Order: sequence, then C-alpha cells, then structure tokens
Amino acid sequence: MDGSVVEYRASYTADAFGDGSGQSRPGMAAQLKVQETGPSTKSSPGKGPQLSAQQVIETLEKLLPEGKVSGQTGRGTADQFGPSAHLVFDDGKGKAAISVSVGTIDPHGKRAEQLLKLPDKTFVPYDSCRNETLADGSRLTVVCRYEYPDRRVDTKWWHAYLVTPDGYTVDASEWNAPAQKDATVSRAEPPLTVGQLRALVISDEWRPVMKALGKAAPEPVQQPPAQGQDGGAILRKLKALLPVSAKVTSERGDDGYAYVVVNDGKGASLVDVNVQPNMSGIEGEL
Repeated sequence: MDGSVVEYRASYTADAFGDGSGQSRPGMAAQLKVQETGPSTKSSPGKGPQLSAQQVIETLEKLLPEGKVSGQTGRGTADQFGPSAHLVFDDGKGKAAISVSVGTIDPHGKRAEQLLKLPDKTFVPYDSCRNETLADGSRLTVVCRYEYPDRRVDTKWWHAYLVTPDGYTVDASEWNAPAQKDATVSRAEPPLTVGQLRALVISDEWRPVMKALGKAAPEPVQQPPAQGQDGGAILRKLKALLPVSAKVTSERGDDGYAYVVVNDGKGASLVDVNVQPNMSGIEGEL
C-alpha cells in the first residue's frame, strides 16, 4: 500500500463511543456518518406550487393524534435548506419534540443506501430497528435509538426515514423530551408509537410538498475503492493479525475501514483500522 496511511487503534468497548462528551472518535466516523441524516440533496423548484413554512407546519399538525402543540417553527419549500416543520406536542403525558423534513435524493445512489442502512449496534445502541419496502417501492427505515450514544441521559430519539422511488425523502424524528438536546426528559417514551411514526412519514399529505421540490440530479457514478481500501480485504488482514486467543464477537468492513470486537478472556475490546491512500506527503510526520 505505497503512499497509504494505516491507522490502528484498540479500545475497551465500554468507551467505544467516545470520551463521554458525545463526540465520536475520529476512527468511528466511517461508521457513524452514514447514520446521521442531514438535508437531502436540494433540487431546482418543482412543478407544484410553492408552500409556505406555515403550510408545511400545518401538514405535520394534521397528521398528529389529538393533543396540544406549541413552539412551531418551519421552513417553506423555497427555502435553500428545504422544507421542514418542528413543534412541541403534548398528548397529556408530557411535552415532546417532533420534527419532519422533506427533501430530494437520487433513490439509486449511494447516499440513499447509506441513510436507509440500519445502524451498527457496536457504535449506535438502539432498542429496535426495521427496514421495509412498501408496495409502491418506497423504502423505509425506522430506528428507536438514543440521542446520545453513551446514554449519559435518558433522551430517546425515534427516527423514520423514507425514500420514494421517484426520489423524494421524508425524515421524521421524535423525542421523549421537549427538545432534542439539553431538555429534561418529560416522559418514558416519545409520543408517537412506531406504527404512528411510520404512518406519518408515508402519508400522501407530503405529496404537495414533494411536488414543489422537483427532482434531485443523479449521483455521479461511484469509483471503485482505491487499491488497499476494500473493506473486506482490510477486515481479513486485521483478523489474520489478531492473536489466537482473541475471539471475534462482532466485525465489519467498509471502504477504507474495518473493525472487530474481540474478547481474549479479559473483557471485550474494539480494534479498528483506517486506511487512507495517497498520503505520502505526510510520511515525514509519522
């Protein structure tokens, strides 16, 4: 692997998520970045009429069960960051934040595959998760996870992400607190059941919002991994270098990255490797 940098680390899995600050270790980025949902690819305006922020908020309110709403904020379909709605919902059992955004994406691209992929429980603890393909070909992922991977507080984050065959996304989140972060937990669970959260994102009520966005451009064709970056090859090499006493309990390989969780009889540890090509310029610093 001439001109490549190989970074190797081991850590106890009890601290595999970071230093307690909620920030991931640099080597975890390859695993965590695909689970964080951000604004989908923004497209040119669509053929449908543009909707105001208030109209997007009202669409969300219409899909909620009976309860009180407050703190509504949102963006319209003409906003450069895409349409969204956020509010605090109270069904009488405690206030909870709920947010939804609508966007566009290449449904056949790598980004869609990454965002629909179930999280790796080695890095992202969750209570349940599911992938589903709907009758119309839409793909849906629902994950009941935690706001902080180290679970230093009991804030739960339930998240649903939908990609339609024609390249639109609906991204919904709910918490068991009135804010995503830095708010006291107000209830044991988020207000919408998994079934209700699913129904919210697949609702046809979002179609007018989608039509106002147009379509996303296709993603560029992905180039194959550089020599030495194939995740399967890195994983095989890593496992071959482990001591015979190390029992592998979990493993994964992605482009440029691989990890194993091993137990040598003294406790489980995370061992991961990053490989970066064309790094000869920093050879003297190593």
